[in-house]
Amino acid sequence: MARRLSLFFAVLLFFIAVLTVGRILFFMKYSIAFSSAPPEAILIAFLKGLRFDLATACIVTAPFILLIFAPGIFQRTLLVKTVLYLLLAWEIVLIGYDYADINYYAFTQRHITFEIGNTFTDLDVIIKLGLKSYGIEILYVALFMILYAVLYHRFVKYFFRKRTQKLILPNQESAIASPAAYILIIGISVISIRGGLQFKPLGVKNAFQNERVELGILSLNGIYTTFNTLYKNLKGEERFAYLDSLNVPDEKREGFFASLIDTKKETVDPEYPLYRRYDYQPSDRLGYNVVIFVMESWSAKFSQKLGGEVSALPGFDRMAEKGLLATNCFANAQRSIEGLAAIMGSLPVWQGMVLGQGGLLDQTRFEPMGALFSRMGYETMFIHGARPGSMGFDGLVKRLGFSKHISRDDFTLTDENQDPVWGIYDEFTFKRANEEFSKMKKPFLAVIFSLTSHSPYTFPERGFKKFDRSVPFAPFLNSLKYSDWALERFFKAAKKENYFGKTLFVIVGDHTEGPSTSGSLYESYRVPLLLFAPGLIAPGEISTPVSQLDVLPTVVDALKISRPFTSWGKSLFSEGEHDMVLPRGDLFIYQKKGMMLLSDIERPLALYSISNAPAKNLLDSRPATARTLQEDLRAHIRFSSDLIKENRLKPPDANN
Repeated sequence: MARRLSLFFAVLLFFIAVLTVGRILFFMKYSIAFSSAPPEAILIAFLKGLRFDLATACIVTAPFILLIFAPGIFQRTLLVKTVLYLLLAWEIVLIGYDYADINYYAFTQRHITFEIGNTFTDLDVIIKLGLKSYGIEILYVALFMILYAVLYHRFVKYFFRKRTQKLILPNQESAIASPAAYILIIGISVISIRGGLQFKPLGVKNAFQNERVELGILSLNGIYTTFNTLYKNLKGEERFAYLDSLNVPDEKREGFFASLIDTKKETVDPEYPLYRRYDYQPSDRLGYNVVIFVMESWSAKFSQKLGGEVSALPGFDRMAEKGLLATNCFANAQRSIEGLAAIMGSLPVWQGMVLGQGGLLDQTRFEPMGALFSRMGYETMFIHGARPGSMGFDGLVKRLGFSKHISRDDFTLTDENQDPVWGIYDEFTFKRANEEFSKMKKPFLAVIFSLTSHSPYTFPERGFKKFDRSVPFAPFLNSLKYSDWALERFFKAAKKENYFGKTLFVIVGDHTEGPSTSGSLYESYRVPLLLFAPGLIAPGEISTPVSQLDVLPTVVDALKISRPFTSWGKSLFSEGEHDMVLPRGDLFIYQKKGMMLLSDIERPLALYSISNAPAKNLLDSRPATARTLQEDLRAHIRFSSDLIKENRLKPPDANN
């Protein structure tokens, strides 16, 4: 029994050591996020991390452990060795996965959860991106894998050498020792995976029992969060099943709809409460074209017009003087496909519920932007420089009702116009868009998705390296400046075309760039949003917090369209608050009345004030506010999920 237990604990400690090394690397890589945390809080986060690492090690090794220590197996040396080396191969794969998760945090400020199922369509691009951006780091990780394999191999040899010296034949072994050790090992594993003997098992939420969200992230590891999500999926667990038994007061329901519907100017069918129309007459409609630029990784903090200390968007800042600028616009997304669904579909995104990726939302009727404008006789198109199926864009574009899709496959490819990873540089994509627009004979709706400001931040040289390595995040800022230049170049050319004077332009970021905004929850979601249409939209600023969900109703309102549409947003021209739910992996961010609440399903985790650009967690000083926002969040999600499950986003016969 002692030898069995010594091998069992040694296997666990080996992998716990790997996860600890990963946590140290994570801490060093993102040290700026922990710079203001006291040392004792960081130490506690590391100690909490050991609890999650023990659970992870037991989960990872469980199938192998169950086989090795099964009665009658342990004495079969060759079989046990084979299983141990298979476990080594599995752990090497997970070391690579843990490293990928550490770098994934840079883009989303969270560990991997449901995203694991959405990566395979772009696996080749992801591999190219990794090799180009993290080549040296990958080499170090490979060396670490080799070192780990060598140490593991030496341990296995040592263990079996010692075992041979004290060989006990199967017929000499106690009939009780083998099954007793097996039961004990299973018991230890189950308790470790549960995180102890407490009533509720260990979960992601247990990491966030501190003032700083970043410390909770530090305690977790991506392998644990991924297995936690996969386990829920295997159980067929409904993410919002708990809401079915939640008794939400009528005033909460009314408050939820009041935050989305402007009853002074909108008509709503009570049976389909998010299928609404503005109280305009068909004759009121303005026949403007609509062009929406969705800008890759554009973060508001790098626009001086939006208060940024570093100016990487001078062209945008100049345009903002002549348009309507939202100074507090939040992305309902941490990935591009989420941002596109929010902007073009006005659809919420949380806990992996993303249009176009096989969930319940894909089977739900609604009236998105493309379908709405197609029914009005508009030509609709989506233009971007990546492959048509990149990130699932091809399916998403069709689902949103766009009739024409121009992608990398529709360009004549040269070394001049494309990068080696993603596709066409922005200037050439925008130039193609202008050419398409100038040929249009009828009103059109177009969405242009930029590309070049995505990692690995490759762009044509030609003097765009304005920021040197002494400036933090210089590669990203230089790519941002190039993308900004390409956008301004588009407008200079467009002004010469006939369509320009009858077009409403919208410029909005798809999500922020992770590493450069990870120090603030506020900045990690704040993106530029500008409406530009001289003669139609008066210049000015809107400081009311708004989101990408508000783009669709704002466009419909601005053009005085009377046709119905589905939306979780609210026009920028409407009165009142715009409360919103923002995604954060398996958590939620709820924004209302100038406050940002970070919460899981059961309880608040952090509370920030937008006016303070969330610098301090106010959860302990304002618990009543946090509880009220938590109730509002539950009401928002409850009624949203009910409408989706009951397919009440649009009547079945409302197609004309």
